[in-house]
Amino acid sequence: MLYHYVNGNIGLACSSDPDQPTAFAQTTFGCDSGLREALHSGITVFQVDYQGDSKVHSAYSDRLWGWDHKKHDCLCQKHWNNRGQYWHERTPKEISSFLSDYYGKKCTVVKIVLYENAANGYPVWNIFWTER
Repeated sequence: MLYHYVNGNIGLACSSDPDQPTAFAQTTFGCDSGLREALHSGITVFQVDYQGDSKVHSAYSDRLWGWDHKKHDCLCQKHWNNRGQYWHERTPKEISSFLSDYYGKKCTVVKIVLYENAANGYPVWNIFWTER
């Protein structure tokens, strides 16, 4: 099982060939139990050292949609030209810009943890950010 980070995006592979990564969104349902177990605990896919004074906030990607799906969809369209809820091709810099618009204040992503939603099997991202 391979887990790797590629060009600012999540690269998860259920293949043994690291030169042929398979997008998470296409492999979630076919992955072996090792990946599923890891996803239940969470896989950190992005993290920077943060030593600042600002409080670190977090929000799950599906909650951003649930709290205000119209705002979510409008801002996804603005930032990524789609309204999708898969975040695997979205960079931390882009997500920071999205969150800044969503919350109406300057946000900087400091960590992203990928999970599998136990209720439905879909991927969900927990995004940690600071106000800066």
